[in-house]
Amino acid sequence: MFLSTEGVLIMEKTKTAVGAIVQANWRLVFLLVILPGFFFAGFGGNDSRVEKELFDFGHVVFFAVFASELFRQLVKRGWKQRPAALLVAVLVCLAALSIEISQAFLDGRQAGVRDFVYGLVGGCAVLVWKMGEQRGVGMALRRGIVVGVVAWCLFPLVCAVIDEYRMYRGFPVLADFESSLELSRWQSSGEISRVTDPVQSGAYSLKVLLDAGVNVNRNRVYVVPVSWRWGLLKRYSVFPEEGCRAVFGKSELNSGFPNITDETVCAFAREEVDISLL
Repeated sequence: MFLSTEGVLIMEKTKTAVGAIVQANWRLVFLLVILPGFFFAGFGGNDSRVEKELFDFGHVVFFAVFASELFRQLVKRGWKQRPAALLVAVLVCLAALSIEISQAFLDGRQAGVRDFVYGLVGGCAVLVWKMGEQRGVGMALRRGIVVGVVAWCLFPLVCAVIDEYRMYRGFPVLADFESSLELSRWQSSGEISRVTDPVQSGAYSLKVLLDAGVNVNRNRVYVVPVSWRWGLLKRYSVFPEEGCRAVFGKSELNSGFPNITDETVCAFAREEVDISLL
């Protein structure tokens, strides 16, 4: 088979064009696959903090790809970098805001300021990085800021991974409060913190400040959702602050915290009580 030089050039150009189309299509496929997840209830992991944080950080990745592709297409069509970056930044802001507003009206979803900020970070980080491709004063500083901001967004995910590893390694102990990371395992209607007295073992226990007379359905402390495959027995202790009274009943423990008659500070420590977690 004989190919002329012209034929070889045509084949090379065709391969280059096909490669560019495939690359663009992969980005488009990624965006189209991920986009519906913003609107489906349960997408993003309800049973694991790692899945939840990973989904939240996915806002950074999604809008980074979105901004990168828009910027590339605009520059390819003759736009100057600065006007193109400005337009893409506006579109990223509108898209991120539209998604969060839409989620506010969907069952099982809720709008979040952090998700909106993560979207802006992802889009703007790509733009700042691409603008930095032109060497000049401040390029290293701009890219350093980008790395720092993205690392800030990634930090909660890293903490969740480390703490879930510690939690599963310490199973069946849900928490011993020896690390400040463990506070992220708990959700409370009141303020929570670690204290050194009283303690049953180790150096710390959990202090919970609850409001007086608040209904059981509003005044509660519970561990964040975890995908336990088996039922287990949960042991804990409650120590009301001196001069305060707390009402506890085994029949009420499975449905949440019972009514609190006074402002009460609770620390999980001695006087073990057995309840079923599931």
